[in-house]
Amino acid sequence: RRARLGLAVLLGPALVFLLLTNTRSAILGAAIGLIVVAVLQRSLRMLVALGLAGAVGIALVPAVGERFALLAEERAVGGGPTGNTLEWRFGYWTEVLTLANQNPVTGIGPNMTQRQTDEAKKPHNDFLRAYVETGVVGLLAYLALVVLMIRTGLVALRRAPPRGFARGVAIGFLGCAIAFVAVSAVSNVISNVVTLWYLVAFAAVAGAVCRPAPRPAVAAAAGGSAGGP
Repeated sequence: RRARLGLAVLLGPALVFLLLTNTRSAILGAAIGLIVVAVLQRSLRMLVALGLAGAVGIALVPAVGERFALLAEERAVGGGPTGNTLEWRFGYWTEVLTLANQNPVTGIGPNMTQRQTDEAKKPHNDFLRAYVETGVVGLLAYLALVVLMIRTGLVALRRAPPRGFARGVAIGFLGCAIAFVAVSAVSNVISNVVTLWYLVAFAAVAGAVCRPAPRPAVAAAAGGSAGGP
């Protein structure tokens, strides 16, 4: 209970700061990850709490609601990514995709997208970026990374006890992995070093949960040989 109280004290300000960033992809990514956790924990109370937190957040920070409302607006042809950025992304992705025709096997090179487009911006889609900048080879490597991350979360969830810290770790990482995939589809997460450090740390802990427990006979034999003459 003491640990939960400390975590709640940290999560409260974190939620406020997240809303104040007014970054739709980050807010949606956090929401998706927490929904995954609530569903896997079978916690109706957590789902209700998330809904209430969202409503209160929009009421206290109206700019968040206004930011999401922009998704319903139409963007003028040639306009910048300031209003309906989702519509802008669709148009920009079409332009970026054609760059891969130069070299579809290994791509045009890392960070070259922003140097070969009129808008000089990153693709805002890590899957598309992997294909355009590193070709089919890089895209397959990125897809393998995504699949293995989710697989790690599922294996950890299967091997963790029904209750306890290990199960919380497994569910938490699976939520992180799914949120990472969702945000990667509309943002430049793969080049965000800070985000990747957090993700790798969580993946390492989930990987430890995936390790099978030693068999009792093997553990006893190891203990006997260690204590022998």
